[in-house]
Amino acid sequence: MKRYRAAIIGTGGISRIHAEALKTLAERVELVACVDIDQERVAQFAQNFGVPHPFTDVDEMLGSVQPDVVHVCTPPNLHAELSIKAVKAGAWVLCEKPLCASLAELDAIQKAEAETGKYVSSVFQHRFGPGAAHLRQLIQEEAMGRLLVGLCNTTWYRDEVYYAVPWRGKWETELGGPTMGHGIHQIDLFLWLLGDWEEVRAMAGTLARDIEVEDVSMAIVRFASGAMGSVTNSVLSPREESYLRFDFEKATVELSH
Repeated sequence: MKRYRAAIIGTGGISRIHAEALKTLAERVELVACVDIDQERVAQFAQNFGVPHPFTDVDEMLGSVQPDVVHVCTPPNLHAELSIKAVKAGAWVLCEKPLCASLAELDAIQKAEAETGKYVSSVFQHRFGPGAAHLRQLIQEEAMGRLLVGLCNTTWYRDEVYYAVPWRGKWETELGGPTMGHGIHQIDLFLWLLGDWEEVRAMAGTLARDIEVEDVSMAIVRFASGAMGSVTNSVLSPREESYLRFDFEKATVELSH
């Protein structure tokens, strides 16, 4: 069995979760390189996780290490550019959410995939839990009747200290507020279970944080199946909760955490 060589680009908070996950797969993959523009931070990350090759330049790392797999863990505005660089260097890519900022960037990623035969995946882990897979099968079988109503709430809390990080809260670097950065996992699972949507009516506002992007958004969605759903995202909610609810003809399924 081949042992793959992995590299992580961006050694901020989320990168530690990727590194820990790679350690659990040590028989299949080795973390051989890490990259960050902050030399002190990347050196500390390399020491903490036993990474032999720390870099401060992405191109240098890709050229000299030639990894099989690259994990992109940078701020959102760099995701598309770095994913394309990595596949063109011959690596498969696992990119943190959001994958890109526009349909044009998505087209560019798909073009690079077609040219190289390598692929870019993004982190939407909720789809892969056994509970989600079981519920999807029940929906497809209409075991509880038709799915009629759905609720998707991500009501979290992020204070001013959270937004003091220079790239957060700005359209140019974070690409969005809680709709993109916090509720995205619940929304992805919600849409994966409910299917294609046909109509969206929505509002977004910046109510309490000194940021460019929204801190609250709400949407009403009509799905191709005829079902209707609501989606709420907030970073202003002191009692934090993620809540999903699905009302069928014969049952209700709900999850909160």
